[in-house]
Amino acid sequence: MCKSGKMGWRALSFAGMDIIWNLEDKGEKWKNGSICHPKKGRVYECEMWKEEGNLIVRGKMGIFGKNQVWLPLDPSELPSELDYGDPSQWVPVIPLKG
Repeated sequence: MCKSGKMGWRALSFAGMDIIWNLEDKGEKWKNGSICHPKKGRVYECEMWKEEGNLIVRGKMGIFGKNQVWLPLDPSELPSELDYGDPSQWVPVIPLKG
């Protein structure tokens, strides 16, 4: 679970953890969402957009922020034995913002 402040994040498994939520489609960008830094347990404001085929993810606090470039994944790069189930059946787990 992700929340602000001290927490026992070292004991948690990050696999399957929802780290981005509540983004709103604003046309060219998705804005007004939240993103969790899973290792630090902090929640930041978030926005994202596509640029040259990549996803730009911006986490910010007030006027300060940092962009990350997320590259697309080709399914052929995944192990053939990987079973991630049916995405339509996934249930989001929204981390607590405290």
